[in-house]
Amino acid sequence: MARFTLHSSSLLLSIALVAMAALPPLTAQALTIEYNGGGPLIKGSGKVVDQPRTVAAFSKLRLDGPFTVEAKPGPQHQVNVRADDNLAELIEVVVEADTLVVRGKPKSNWRTSSPVLVQVTFAQLQAAELRGSGDLNIRSLQAERFSAAVAGSGDLRIEGARLGGLVASLAGSGDLNATGSAQNVEANVAGSGDMDLSKLQARHSKVNLAGSGDVSVHAAESVDVNIAGSGDVQVWGKPAKVNRTVQGSGDIHLK
Repeated sequence: MARFTLHSSSLLLSIALVAMAALPPLTAQALTIEYNGGGPLIKGSGKVVDQPRTVAAFSKLRLDGPFTVEAKPGPQHQVNVRADDNLAELIEVVVEADTLVVRGKPKSNWRTSSPVLVQVTFAQLQAAELRGSGDLNIRSLQAERFSAAVAGSGDLRIEGARLGGLVASLAGSGDLNATGSAQNVEANVAGSGDMDLSKLQARHSKVNLAGSGDVSVHAAESVDVNIAGSGDVQVWGKPAKVNRTVQGSGDIHLK
């Protein structure tokens, strides 16, 4: 049987520390963004530039791809693409049927360690949709009725909203979060993703949950919950009226 003395243990520790020191620090490891639409691979130059885009009027927003979009209200529509100077042209921003679509240019194939950010200013916005693994952040949204949808593994965040009604739909493993206030909220979740609307102050909420995802909502007056699957629903606000239908192992928690 081998015996380790104090000296041999110290030697092993020293070797381990030297080996760890040879590894690059975690903070120095950059996040790599890849888009593969076909064609030869283009590597980002590392020189980040801002590229303003001219777009037609729109009232809906859709993100297709592994990018980050930050949207906020303003007096007029504006779009700015921030990316490597040799990749910015490969980020396509077009208006199709009243929808501003952000996506990679077809038949483009590239990789970068620099951030890819699309900044959007909208005069009004009625709907937002996220497809894929990107991030879509919307601030200070005001609308009589708004529709938010996530399909895939991306994250959609709405901060400081003032809404008459919100219909939020989530399919896949992504997340959808919203804060602010709304009169009526409808939350639809299918899959393993989570939806957190607990900080969206609502009077009436309706939840339809199918799958293993979790949903949190606020309801000051009434809530209607339908669960089919193993997911859980948390209800904040202590509503006086609670209707529930549960099929499966999921549960409802009144906070």
